Amino acid sequence: MSTAKNYAIEIQEVYMPPESEALVVRFSISIKAHSGQLYQCDRPEMKEAVSRLSDAYKEVGGYRVLARRYLENLLLGNWLWENQYTLGTEIRLHDCRTKDQMVIDHVETRRWNRDLDDLEESIEKWVDRFEGALTSLSDSCSLLVEAKLILPLCSEVFPSQTFSDGESRSKLLATCANNGEEQVVFSRHKLGAALHQIDDWFPGAISRKKVSAYCADRQELTAHRHPSTGKDYFSLLKNIERYIEFLVAKPDVNDPAMDDIHFLMACHVCGGMRPEKKE
Repeated sequence: MSTAKNYAIEIQEVYMPPESEALVVRFSISIKAHSGQLYQCDRPEMKEAVSRLSDAYKEVGGYRVLARRYLENLLLGNWLWENQYTLGTEIRLHDCRTKDQMVIDHVETRRWNRDLDDLEESIEKWVDRFEGALTSLSDSCSLLVEAKLILPLCSEVFPSQTFSDGESRSKLLATCANNGEEQVVFSRHKLGAALHQIDDWFPGAISRKKVSAYCADRQELTAHRHPSTGKDYFSLLKNIERYIEFLVAKPDVNDPAMDDIHFLMACHVCGGMRPEKKE
């Protein structure tokens, strides 16, 4: 790790040691069912409606759509962010309970067109696990995720950054202590943001964005679900009774009429505080 200082500006960068053969990134993740109800909500009727929406969504297999998208993001290395440009990337999933494993090779090329067709049979079993964990309080799923990255000599690596206080212009890397040595890390916020990049249900979508109430897009400096579109979380939540009636009729989960419901449920899976902004 090297540090360059210039008065009030501090920039940290990290590079692969010249003797290294590969970069290994490892983390654990637990998938739990908590989207069936709202927490800290002062409207009992809304909590009850969200619970009914979740039950109806489960009955038509809606959670399976979300489960597949989360799994794809894990397998295709979305969570590696700028570190996806490699000479070779292999990702391994390890189920901590069943000890089952799944290994995906050539991730560096598969990710461009989401090419997992040759692994469809294996993937379905893991989608089952994810769906069960998202829908059953007694069926949580804990995974160990590991990526092995082959990089050119002394390549720069891009871990998470720490949040700066005040008006500091510093670019500092997130670190942790391991066996007395400082190591750079991916934060849970960075990993979570990548896994929740599943929203392409908004009008004009050409790529998947992180699930959020207004689908804020920093890269394009816009909100794809601005309230004026009527497709933001709060606008759609007002239609919850109509969505429940629609689900009771057992629609096809791939019906475009399901798009708004997929988004609402993805927001509930994502969690977090969502106070509506008042004009």
